[in-house]
Amino acid sequence: MQDRPRELLEALRILFGSCQGFDTRAYEESPSAEAIFKKLVPAIQGELEGALSLISLILDYYEPLVQTKSESQLLAEGEDGDSRGSNPTADLTDLLFIARIELMQQGERLGSLQDDSDPWEAISICAATRRRILKLSTVIDKDICILEGEEGQTENDASYPSELERSLLVRRVYGRFRKAIVQGPAPDKESIQGRMEMALREIEVIVNGEVYQDMRVEDRRQFRCFSVQIEAWLATGEPFDEFEGLTIFQEVVNFSQLLIQVNNRGDLQEYDGRVLVEIHAELFGKDEIPNEISPDVLERLRSLYGRDDELDHLMDYVEESPPQFWKNPLERIIANSGQTPEPTPADHTGFDRGTSPLF
Repeated sequence: MQDRPRELLEALRILFGSCQGFDTRAYEESPSAEAIFKKLVPAIQGELEGALSLISLILDYYEPLVQTKSESQLLAEGEDGDSRGSNPTADLTDLLFIARIELMQQGERLGSLQDDSDPWEAISICAATRRRILKLSTVIDKDICILEGEEGQTENDASYPSELERSLLVRRVYGRFRKAIVQGPAPDKESIQGRMEMALREIEVIVNGEVYQDMRVEDRRQFRCFSVQIEAWLATGEPFDEFEGLTIFQEVVNFSQLLIQVNNRGDLQEYDGRVLVEIHAELFGKDEIPNEISPDVLERLRSLYGRDDELDHLMDYVEESPPQFWKNPLERIIANSGQTPEPTPADHTGFDRGTSPLF
C-alpha cells in the first residue's frame, strides 16, 4: 500500500476512535440546555467538520485516479471480485460523494438547532450524526482496503455494526428487558418495593450497556424518565406509597410490551422472513425431524431473540427444547408475518405439543 492511502486510513481510524469514544449519555441524565448547546452540539459539529474535511482529502486523492487508470487496470480490478462494477475507484468516489451529502444534511440539522430547542431533540440529532460518521467511516475504510489490496485488514480495526446488526442487538436487549419485567405474578403491596428495585436495576443495565446509543432517542428518554420516577419513589422510604408504586410499575410493564414494535423495522422484517422460512425448512422439510438442533440453526434462531416471547422461552431452555417443540411457534410466526412455510412431510412422530412441560 502506498503512503498516501495508508495516511488516509490512519486518519479515518483516528476519526472513528474519536467519535466512538464520544458518549451522549453524559448529557441525558439531567438534560441541561446550557450544557447541550454549549458543549454537546459544538463537539459533534467539530467531529462532523473533521469527517467532511477528511472525505474531501480522500476525494482529492482518488478522484483523479478514476480518469488516469488504464482500461486494462480497471478490467483487472473488476475481475478481482468487486461486485459493484468494473471501476472500483469510481465506486469509491461515488460512495464519498454520497457520504459527503449525507453528512452535510446532518450538518443542516445541527445548524437548525436553537438555544430554545428541546434538549432531547438536540441529543437525538447529535446521536444520529455520531452514528452516521461511524457508519460511513467504516464503509469507506473497508472500500479503501479492498481497493488497495488490503481486504480483511479492518476486522480488528475501526468497525461499526451494520444497520441490521444494530437492529438485532437492540431487539435482543429489548427482549431481555421485557422478560425481566413481566416474569412472575403481578406485584402487590408486599412485593412492589422489590419489583421496583429490580426494574431500576434492569434499566441501569440498559443505560450502561454498549447497545444503548443505538436505541431510538424516544426509547432512551423513556428509560431515563422511569429511572427518575423509580428513584424518587424509592427515596421516600417506608412507608411507601404502594398505589403510586404499582402505577409506575404498570407503566414500565406497558412500555416493555410496546418495545416489541422494534420488529416493525424494515431490515428486521426482511431478515426474519427469510431466516424463519429457512429454519423451518431445515428442521421440518425432510422426511424425519432431526433429533437435535444443529449449532448453525441454533445460532440463527438466537439471532431472532426478542422477536416472540414463546420463541424466546424455547431459547432460554434450549437444552430441554427438542426440535419438535419449535414447529408450531415457527409456523405461527411465519403465518403472522405474511410468509408461507415450505410444505413439510407428514409428521410421523405423533408429537403432541400440548404434552410439553414447558407450556
